[in-house]
Amino acid sequence: MKVGTSAVITGVLLSAIAASSWAAGSLEAAQLDGKTKLAGREVSVAAGGLYDRYESNPPLSVIAAEDPTIDLSWFSDLPKWLTGINFRETDKAVVFELIDKGTGKVDVTFEGEKLSDLSNDIEMVTNSFTNMGRDGELAYGYAVSRQQSHASSSNEDSVKLKLSDGSLSAYLESLDLGKMMKYEYVPEFQSALYAPEPLKAMLKRD
Repeated sequence: MKVGTSAVITGVLLSAIAASSWAAGSLEAAQLDGKTKLAGREVSVAAGGLYDRYESNPPLSVIAAEDPTIDLSWFSDLPKWLTGINFRETDKAVVFELIDKGTGKVDVTFEGEKLSDLSNDIEMVTNSFTNMGRDGELAYGYAVSRQQSHASSSNEDSVKLKLSDGSLSAYLESLDLGKMMKYEYVPEFQSALYAPEPLKAMLKRD
C-alpha cells in the first residue's frame, strides 16, 4: 500500500464531514430559525426552505416545481446506492471507515491528523468534474467551497490509509499511485454543488 493513495479520497472523505447550507450562509437577512442536521451536526437554515423541510434529501420533483429553470436530468440518471461510512474523531485525528457492500466488512480506513496551524482566512475553492451519464453523454459539473477554517501538510505522516481485500481497496491498489503531494484538513466550510450540464453545451458557449 502506498500512502499516496490517500490523495485520491481525501477530498471525497473530508467533504462528507459537515457542510453547512450554502444558501443559509448567504441569506443573512432571512429568518434562520429552521433547524436541520447535516453529517450529524445541527445547523440553522432558512425557515420553510428545502433544508428545513427535507434536511439534505429533497425530492427532485419538489426542486423542479420550485425552480423549473434547473436541469435535473443529470441527477435523475444517477445510479442509486448507499455506501456505509463510519466516522469517529479523537483529539488528534478524524477517522473514516468505508464498508464493502459485498462483505459488509470495513474495506478502507482513512485517518487524517487534526492539523493545529489552522488559518481562519476565508478561501474560495472550486472543484470540477467530468463524467459520463447513462445516456453516454459527457457531463460537466463543479462545486464551490467557502473554506472557513483550514490547514494543509505535505508530511506523509499526517495521513494513514489502511486497505483490505475489498473492491475499493483493489481499485486503489490498481492505480499504482505515487507519493502524496498535499493533505488538506478543512474542519469548517460551506459548499454548493451546481447542477451539472452536458459538456457539449458548455463548449458551445465557449
